[in-house]
Formats: sequence, structure tokens, C-alpha cells
Amino acid sequence: MSNVNSDVYVLRLANTSNGDDTTNPLLSLDANNNEYTIQIPSRIVNKGKCFIKVISGIMGLEYNGTDRIVPDNAIAVFWRSNIPYLGFDIEDRGSANAILASAVCNQASSEADEVVSIDATEAKVFTCPRLPERISIKKFYTSSDTGNDGLLTPAQSYTTNVVPCEIVLEVIFDEDASVKTSRELNALRN
Repeated sequence: MSNVNSDVYVLRLANTSNGDDTTNPLLSLDANNNEYTIQIPSRIVNKGKCFIKVISGIMGLEYNGTDRIVPDNAIAVFWRSNIPYLGFDIEDRGSANAILASAVCNQASSEADEVVSIDATEAKVFTCPRLPERISIKKFYTSSDTGNDGLLTPAQSYTTNVVPCEIVLEVIFDEDASVKTSRELNALRN
């Protein structure tokens, strides 16, 4: 997706930061420590339409090696966001919330994963009409529980402490790409 003719922005969206997370005005957590919201600077939001590429992501599944945010029989975890996108996603019941990424979990309880990384040979790329002022990321999982039927379940089996999670996005704004392309075309004409 990277275009040498465009500025590339990187958004690292994590539920922890350097310093005291309770006083960070840019980061807020829900009561279950399952969803986190980050205030995006207006200079970035106001740039409008953009192309987003999911670069990487990690999700901690355990706190102190014992308390898990998902059950041992979790099959996969998902990062869901309120970032709008062009298209449709049946996995999220057609809502405007993008499933940014997923990771497969090791189900053997004696070897259950403590941390998972995004599973992708090709990064997910999508068009966003405009970034929201506050981007929320929520963690979900699916499990092999009878009756679950593959439904996305909030990953909040353990809620006492924050278990680290992050997703990194590459963003190219349409206005940057268009301006530079126009300049190059004009230079070639002269």
C-alpha cells in the first residue's frame, strides 16, 4: 500500500502508555478493561478519506501467567474497531465496526497462549471515509463452547488489571496522495 509519492502516518493504538494510564487524557478504558479508546489529534482526523493498512498487533491473554481474558478453549481472538470502512463485513453482522485483525489461539490448556499476534500473510487494507475523533478497540474471542456457534464474545473473563493489547496501522490520506500526484503530473507537462 505504501506509495513513495505519499506521506505515511503510523497509528499505534495501545491500551497502555508510558506513564500513568489513569491520568493520560488521550487514553480511556472501559470498566472491564476490555475496550480502550484513544483520542486522535484533530490535525489527523481533519485530513479526511484515507487508506488503512494493518501492520501488526499483539494481544495479551493472561495477567501474571494465571488470570486469562479468554477461556483456555478460545479458538481465535479479534480486534474490533469503530473505524468506518467502505464495504461490508458479515463477521461483524454488517455493522460499521471494522474487524481489524484476528489471531488463532493454542487450545491445549497446558500450552495455552499468553500472547498472540495477528495472523496474516497479507495485511488487511481498507478505505476509511474519515477517521473518528476517538478510535475504540475492543477485544473479542470465539471458542469451542457448545452453543457459542462462533459468535464473537467480549474477551473479559479477567477484568481486574489491564492486559496489554495494541494494533499498529499505516495510514495514507487521499489528499496527500492526490496533491503529490497532481504536482508530479504538472511537472511532467512542463
